[in-house]
Amino acid sequence: LIEKETQRCKTIIENLMKFARQEKTQLEATDVNRVVEDAVAIVNHQMELNRVRLVKDLASDLPMAHGNGNQLQQILLNLVLNAQQAMEGTGGKIRITTGRTGDGKVEVRISDTGPGIPKEIQARLFEPFFTTKPAGKGTGLGLSVTYGIVKDHKGEILVESEPGQGATFIIRFPPVQEGGNGNENANGNANG
Repeated sequence: LIEKETQRCKTIIENLMKFARQEKTQLEATDVNRVVEDAVAIVNHQMELNRVRLVKDLASDLPMAHGNGNQLQQILLNLVLNAQQAMEGTGGKIRITTGRTGDGKVEVRISDTGPGIPKEIQARLFEPFFTTKPAGKGTGLGLSVTYGIVKDHKGEILVESEPGQGATFIIRFPPVQEGGNGNENANGNANG
């Protein structure tokens, strides 16, 4: 019990450090579909154990995003695990969709068939230390860290949900521009 609780404390401190740390993120041309595939490979077994079916719908013509693969994977893992936990062992489905928005951004949608998120909770989802999980089950830092990573990537994160109808988290990132006509692309084009 002491060992388990010590590990939990370590995880909380690590999450707090990630949240507090203001490191400059190294961004480069990133294949978001590959990041999705890798994230799914990590959590697929856990999803099966919890009777959650993971479905991927990946766009074949997706441009490279200006991002950091490890951090994008952390975002996906946070959102997929939150969705699985929201279904509370009742099973269900999580769909990860990639695509391109009308203005050319790279978009990832994580949708679940869980209970949905009430509007008053949606407004607080990304606040540090806000959690709806029981004591000992969550720190309220996962979505704050996710929000910080998305902002570091000059992206946006939105949530769409109605109680009883599941939830969809939508993340949009700028693509790597062709021809290097933007300052944010310096890292991606320097290697090309």
